[in-house]
Amino acid sequence: MQNNELKVMVFDAGHVVLDFEWDEICKQFCARSGMSRKEYQSVLNYLTTLGFEHGRVTTEQFLQEINTKLSTNITLDEFPDMWNHTFRENVQMVELTQQLRKKYPVILLSNTNPCCWEYVQAKYNFARLFDELVLSYKLGFAKPEQEIYYEVLKRAGVSASECLFIDDLEPNVRTATTIGMQAIRFTGFDDLVLQLKQLQVI
Repeated sequence: MQNNELKVMVFDAGHVVLDFEWDEICKQFCARSGMSRKEYQSVLNYLTTLGFEHGRVTTEQFLQEINTKLSTNITLDEFPDMWNHTFRENVQMVELTQQLRKKYPVILLSNTNPCCWEYVQAKYNFARLFDELVLSYKLGFAKPEQEIYYEVLKRAGVSASECLFIDDLEPNVRTATTIGMQAIRFTGFDDLVLQLKQLQVI
């Protein structure tokens, strides 16, 4: 990677700037429905086909499908906290994004849905950390689909090689490098800082 080309930093949210425990979330739905974790996984597999993160269904429609599949009566008031309650900002990563922001525009590229986004925005004002928000449910595309990466480039007004993309999932990193972005797979704060220092961006 070449740091002299870099003009924009692009960050994923979940397991990068936002931490959460998915198993803890699942336990609530298992307890409410009386399902085993294995049974609930089959429901989750179905839910992923609905396109919640692509904006194809609303939160209300998504919850209706959950209640139907789980034979539950979870209300729209209950659901956001059940679905999102373990989300919290990674303080070290928040500080790092703001350090980088003194030198570069920082863009959020996140596969998310309206329920999650509205929750973290209400709780943390999460958007405050970024100069631009590229959110899958608003665009109809999600990582690792190339279209959402090109949307980042369009909004940033830069070429792919001028972006450094940071994400914890290998398929997402692979697409970034395929279209010419510089990319780091996030495995932890210390490793990321080391790689950024090697690039002389911090």
